[in-house]
Amino acid sequence: MSDVAALIAPRPLLVISGDQNKIFPIDATKKAYQDLSKVYALLDSSDHLDSDFFEGVHEWSNRKTLPFLAAHFGE
Repeated sequence: MSDVAALIAPRPLLVISGDQNKIFPIDATKKAYQDLSKVYALLDSSDHLDSDFFEGVHEWSNRKTLPFLAAHFGE
């Protein structure tokens, strides 16, 4: 999963996943995020990558979304 997601680097990316997600298991998503962190670090763009892991299923969490979008794309 991380190899495809890394294609967006160094552009901003917010990885969002619930810990009960049956479509994208949380362990695999966290591993992909670790891999992505290495790619973003190599491109000196670690500040363009963030995550929001939360209690929930395959659903949208809005905890970090709006601040992330505002920080990277303006309000």
